[in-house]
Amino acid sequence: MKTPLENAIIELWHISRTALAGMSSVPSRSDRMAYVKRELIRTYPLLIEGLSPKKLWFAIEDTLN
Repeated sequence: MKTPLENAIIELWHISRTALAGMSSVPSRSDRMAYVKRELIRTYPLLIEGLSPKKLWFAIEDTLN
């Protein structure tokens, strides 16, 4: 069973492909992860409350692996 944070990360990961489709080059994994981080901060601030920036990156990386 996934946590609400993990569910949000997965949802944003899938959305990132479409959201970044207008880039001049193919979005890299790093581009997509940065999109997920920005959207978590903007859209789901309560889910990431108390996480340092480093722990947020680890949460994203761990969820996507």
